[in-house]
Amino acid sequence: MGPAELTLGDASLITVTFLFTDIEGSTNLWETESQAMRTALQRHNTLLSAAIERHHGYVFKTVGDAFCVTFDDAAEALRAACQIQASLAAQRWTTSSPLRVRVALHTGPAYLSSGDYFGTTVNRCARLLAVTLGGQTLLTSPTEALVRESLPADTSLRDTGMLRLRDLPHPMHVFQLIHPGLAPGLCELGDTSGGHKLTAEPLARFRPVDLYEVPTLPAIIVQALKVLQNPSSDCRTRAATPERSSA
Repeated sequence: MGPAELTLGDASLITVTFLFTDIEGSTNLWETESQAMRTALQRHNTLLSAAIERHHGYVFKTVGDAFCVTFDDAAEALRAACQIQASLAAQRWTTSSPLRVRVALHTGPAYLSSGDYFGTTVNRCARLLAVTLGGQTLLTSPTEALVRESLPADTSLRDTGMLRLRDLPHPMHVFQLIHPGLAPGLCELGDTSGGHKLTAEPLARFRPVDLYEVPTLPAIIVQALKVLQNPSSDCRTRAATPERSSA
C-alpha cells in the first residue's frame, strides 16, 4: 500500500496483513554498547527496509527500532518475514551479540486515519509480538489460512495452539514459521511474565483438540438437571427421576 492510498479519508476501514518487528534486548544494548548499537541499528534498518520494499510492504510507523508495516498480500508479508530473519542471521554485527528480531503477523480489518492504523487487529498483532522471542516469527490463524498454500521454499508452519494474550477476551490460534537456520531453542515460545518491551501476562496454552476432549455428562445427570430446572416439578417427581432413567 503506497503513500498515495493514504488519502482515503478519515477512519477508512481496510483489511490488510500487519507485520510488526522489534529488536530483543535493544534497551540493554543501547545502555552498554551505544556506539556499536548505533552502527548495528543502521544496518538493521537497511536490511528490514530492503525486505519490506522487495515484497511490497508499506512502513506506516516506526517506534524506536520497531517497524509497523502493512501488506495487501499476506503471502508477501510472510516472504518479507523470511527475508528479514535470513538477512539478519547472515549479518556480522558490531555488537557483542547478534541482533535478534521478533516478528509478528496478523490479518484483519483496521481503521486508517491520518496515515496510521487503529483497532482490534492492530492490538492483536502487538500482543502477539509481545510473546515472540528474538529470531522467531509468529502468525495468527487468519494469516495462516492465506499463506498455507504458498509457503516459501524450505519453510513450514508449526501449530503452537491457542494462546491467551493480555487484555484480549478470547485466545488466538497461533502458528510459528519454521525456516532454515532457525535455532532449535526458538521452536518454543518464551516466558511471557516479563522481559519484553511489550509486557504480557503469563501465557495460558491449550490446543484446539482439547476443546473436544471434555467428556459429556451421563444421560441420567442430564435428565435430572432437566427435572430440577422445571418449575412445575415437585419433590416426588425429582425423587423418582433416577429410577425412571435407569428403567
